[in-house]
Amino acid sequence: MTRKINIGESMQTATATEEIVQGVHVLTVRGSRLASETAGDFRKFLHKRIGSGAEKIIIDLSNVDFIDSMGIGAIVTAKKSLEGNGGLIITGANKNVMSMFQLTRLDHIFQILASQDEAIKVLQL
Repeated sequence: MTRKINIGESMQTATATEEIVQGVHVLTVRGSRLASETAGDFRKFLHKRIGSGAEKIIIDLSNVDFIDSMGIGAIVTAKKSLEGNGGLIITGANKNVMSMFQLTRLDHIFQILASQDEAIKVLQL
């Protein structure tokens, strides 16, 4: 089953889809920016998924060209909500997105992997 929502306002709208693969919730963000104009809705989307019982989450950012502190904040909040009850892995971070995680030193906190398949294997351990 795939769920799709629009996140963000006006011209900066992105979409997030959820697919459950082998018990892992794969959330794929499509849109060039995960920033202040889209982060609030993305935070709500993550909160609803976790509130509905999602404990193993992959956030696929392969279609995101830019992330700011608000976008990262939404992901940090989700990770904190899952602590002790599951796991969250980021996949597909391009050079620009990865540089934000490195700049904030969150690349030491999050597992950031190249592919969804690799992340699914890790979360199933």
